[in-house]
Amino acid sequence: RLEYCCGETLFRTGYRQELVQVARRLDKWFNILKPEKLLVLCTAGTNVFKNVLTHYGFTYPFKEIKSYIQFIWEKFEKGEVPVKKKLDMTVAIQDSCYAKMFGDEYMDLPRRILNEIGVKVVEIDAKRENMRCCGIGAGFSVGSAYQPFKIRSSVARNFRDLMKPGVDAICVYCAGCLATYTATENLTLRKPKIFHIIELIQMAMDETPLM
Repeated sequence: RLEYCCGETLFRTGYRQELVQVARRLDKWFNILKPEKLLVLCTAGTNVFKNVLTHYGFTYPFKEIKSYIQFIWEKFEKGEVPVKKKLDMTVAIQDSCYAKMFGDEYMDLPRRILNEIGVKVVEIDAKRENMRCCGIGAGFSVGSAYQPFKIRSSVARNFRDLMKPGVDAICVYCAGCLATYTATENLTLRKPKIFHIIELIQMAMDETPLM
C-alpha cells in the first residue's frame, strides 16, 4: 500500500521529518516479515533503500538489495528468458533519474536487454548521466499538487527529443516515467507509442502485454 512506499517523493522534495516516519514504519514492517533479500521494482526505490533511508533511521539488515533490471539481466545471462521472436524495432530510451547513481554498468543493462530481444536503441542527447527528468519533477512536490500544465510542458519537450525520425516507440524502465508519459500522451499531437521494457520483453516472449 502507499504507506509502505520507500518515501522517494518525500526525499526528492525535502520532507525530512516525514521521511523519518517512513523509515521507522518500513523498519517495523520488515522486522515482522524478516526477509533476507529485497527486489525493488523501481530504480528510484533501489537508490532510496541502498543510499538514503539508512540516514533516516532505517536499520533492517538486508543481505542484498537489488533492482529488478539487474534481476532480469541475470535471467538473460542464464538463458532463462525464452525469446521466441526478435522485435525488429527502433526505440529511444528515457533513462531513470536515479540510474546514474549506479554508474555505467547499471545504465547499460536496459540497452543490453533491448539488444537481446532485437530492439535497436537510438540515443538522444539527454541520456545516461546527462538524462532529463521525464517531466513529473515539474509538478512533483506536495505543494504543487502535481500541477498538470507544468508536467505537460516538460513532457512535450521530451517527446520532441525522443521521437526522432525512424524511432518506432519510446522505452522506459521506470514506473514513474511510464505513468507520466502514458498519462500525458493523449495531450500531445504526436501520440507516441510508449512501452515499459517489461512489455517489450513480454512481446519478445510472444506474450501480449496488458496495455
